[in-house]
Amino acid sequence: MMHILPLLTIKSDLLQARGKLKEVLRVLEESEELLEYYKDKLSEKKYYEIKSTIMGKLGKLMFATAESENDLKRAQEYVKNLIICTIKADNRQGVTGVRVNLATIQMMLAKNQDDFKKANEKVERINLEDCVKIFEEARDKRREAFAKGNVAIYCLALKNDKDAIKFAEDSIEIVKNGPSDYAKAEYELTLAYIKMTSRLSDFKKGELSDEVHELIRDAYEKFEKRRVTSQFVARAVEVVAKYLQNKINYDELLKELDELAKELEIKGGAGIRSWTIKQTIDAIKKKGDIDEDLLRLEGVKLLLTF
Repeated sequence: MMHILPLLTIKSDLLQARGKLKEVLRVLEESEELLEYYKDKLSEKKYYEIKSTIMGKLGKLMFATAESENDLKRAQEYVKNLIICTIKADNRQGVTGVRVNLATIQMMLAKNQDDFKKANEKVERINLEDCVKIFEEARDKRREAFAKGNVAIYCLALKNDKDAIKFAEDSIEIVKNGPSDYAKAEYELTLAYIKMTSRLSDFKKGELSDEVHELIRDAYEKFEKRRVTSQFVARAVEVVAKYLQNKINYDELLKELDELAKELEIKGGAGIRSWTIKQTIDAIKKKGDIDEDLLRLEGVKLLLTF
């Protein structure tokens, strides 16, 4: 038993790297069943440590492959279970990272500002601001940047633009000298989107244009260099920016976004990113335009798919 479960989780990692996501789900569910079968032979702490690993992988997989709200709700349940398991495994530090992941899913499911507010409610006495403080004290720079990036998005949705910009800039500052170009690209794109949205009227007039487009382009080039599907999110943000500045019309906007979603699926990116682009298209069609509320409450979810 003690040898089989680690082998199964390693197998799931290998399958995921090959893009065989349905097989990954089967292996993880098999691991969960096996764990329950041998539960009485394990100490409580060891049981919850192993279950935490399985729940964490299931939550990440369901989020990455989500193509509906039901998929996201399923991912949310895995993450909620992960929080319980992590606590029972006596890993309080681990709870903090999981809380940020839960907030990501809660914001993806948000329909209005009140829903976004709920994403910052305390869970096991921890909210997003607490996560930032805990990671700062632990000097965990990678997770601090991730938490601040999420807080920036949360603040934008609630029209707290000054803090949104500050947290996004903090995230960039934290990772700028680090090895991860992916993280740099993620926060550059977040900052570009926040500046574009928070000063929408000015952006439409051409102000901030060079700064915003440069951030988007830098992010895209970093993603493209790594050959990750996040490049399609950067391109989607760029399409929205072009429309806001009247560089393309409404029909061209919808056409370009639709083509991105289709291309993403062809290149193996079906899941949360292609689905979120489609959701953005649906929101635009419903409203007949892109206004500030749509950018804050719907379009912003593109930034949560990393």
